[in-house]
Amino acid sequence: ENWTKLPEATFGTNRYTACPCLRWANGYYYVLYLERRSPRHFFETYVTRSKDLRRWELSAANPVLSPADLDEGINASDPELVEFGGKTYVYYAVGDQLTWMNLKRAVYPGTLREFLESWYATPGIPDWGSAVAAP
Repeated sequence: ENWTKLPEATFGTNRYTACPCLRWANGYYYVLYLERRSPRHFFETYVTRSKDLRRWELSAANPVLSPADLDEGINASDPELVEFGGKTYVYYAVGDQLTWMNLKRAVYPGTLREFLESWYATPGIPDWGSAVAAP
């Protein structure tokens, strides 16, 4: 309802960060954001979390989304998370950052909270179970 800027509460001042998706779950702010990987010109979606918006914890299981198929180009970005019917739908964009893009969807077989917390589970690899990517 009412936002107030917090001093020294800016994530990403030391790295490329773009296209954020912010969610709140079980005492944490979670941010999925686009990170440029170098030296290769490549863009992946990462997740970080914070209890106070000042100290951030990157997931050891990053990246959340990475372009892997030929139809995904060099980019997996702009995530949007929707929980419906006990599942979490991850919508995201793929493309070449210059001339073309497409939208895709992946499905996590659990709640949004479970999806977000899975990126911080030991040993750090989330269990997507029967997650399905759809064009």
